[in-house]
Amino acid sequence: MALPGIFPDLWKEADPDESPRHYFEPDRLPAGFDLKQLSPDLPTALGQMNIAPEIIGIAPWAIMDAGFVAVISSYFADIFYNNSLKNGLLPVLLQPADLSELFDRVEEVPSTLIRVDLPSQTVTVDDQVYSFTIDPYRKVCLLEGLDDLSYLLRQEGHIAAYEEGGRS
Repeated sequence: MALPGIFPDLWKEADPDESPRHYFEPDRLPAGFDLKQLSPDLPTALGQMNIAPEIIGIAPWAIMDAGFVAVISSYFADIFYNNSLKNGLLPVLLQPADLSELFDRVEEVPSTLIRVDLPSQTVTVDDQVYSFTIDPYRKVCLLEGLDDLSYLLRQEGHIAAYEEGGRS
């Protein structure tokens, strides 16, 4: 099953003790689930489904444990987007038309390679390049493998110099 854009809020249920790799199996998805049909009006579609709220906190690590480093979509819930960034998973936000085109390409050739390049903030499929934006602070954290605390600890010298200058 090709999953070029994964909408992590769509699993029927989540069990923290279960291997996250199983979250991607077809029997775990809602009946009639079709990513392509959801993308034009995702918030409405999500509102019409009974989805376990626990998946929001589980999704980033479950997706990463399944081997993914990025998720491409035209919509992310704020909590999922921020949890992903804090856990080291890159949520790539593309325009709906671009995502639809990407789906079409993968549907046509399921072995299509999708390259996500964080430094240049691009997604490349064949000869087509799509751009995405990301907060510069979050980009640095992802590229350097930092969480909020480790980023702050790297600033210790600057903080000490600031505090010392304030006492003079």
